[in-house]
Amino acid sequence: MQHDQMVGRYFQEGRTSWVPGSFFTMIGPECRLDLFWDNISSEDVWRVANGKVSFGVWYSEDRDLFFLYRFEGCHWSDTVFSAMTLPEEKRIRPPFMHVTEKLQLLITLVSTETGKIMACRTLTFSHPLSKKLCLAVDKHFYANYIKEWDENHFVERVARVYQTYPLPEMITKAQGCILCTGQENVLHPPYFV
Repeated sequence: MQHDQMVGRYFQEGRTSWVPGSFFTMIGPECRLDLFWDNISSEDVWRVANGKVSFGVWYSEDRDLFFLYRFEGCHWSDTVFSAMTLPEEKRIRPPFMHVTEKLQLLITLVSTETGKIMACRTLTFSHPLSKKLCLAVDKHFYANYIKEWDENHFVERVARVYQTYPLPEMITKAQGCILCTGQENVLHPPYFV
C-alpha cells in the first residue's frame, strides 16, 4: 500500500482544523482508518504508532459495516462504513480473498487543532478478518442494497443499531462479529512528530 502522507505534514494541504471523529474506508483492496483526535498526547501517538491494536468487523442486518478498533490502553471504538457513501468513481468492489491473502490497513492520526498528521502506521489484517471485511463490503454492491440506498435511511439504520448496542464493546459481542486481536505485521516503521 502506497501513501504519500507523512508525520508533520497536513492531512489535507491548507486545512488546519477538523471535527473529531474516525473514518474507515475501503476502496477495492485499500483500507484506511483516519483518526481525528483532540489534544493528542505523546502516549496517544505511541499507542497509534506502536501499541497493540485489535480490530473487529460486524455488519448489521441491513448490511452496513461497523469497523471496530481498540488501541492499547483504550476502550473499543467504532466507525460505520457503506461503499455508497463514497463518490461514485471510488466505489470499487473488494477483491475475493484466497486462502493466504490478507488486506492491509493504513492508519493515520490527525490533530483536530492543527490538521497535521501525528502518526502513520500500516498493518496487515489476519486472513479471517480480511475475508469477513471483503464479504461485508461486497454486500454494498448487491443490486437490492444499491436500489434501496438512501443516506437518510442509512443514518436512521445506524441510529437503530446504536440503540441496541450503545457501546462499541457491545458490538464486539454481537453475533457474527469477528475480532483480530494483538500485534499485526508492521509493514512500515512508525513515525513520530
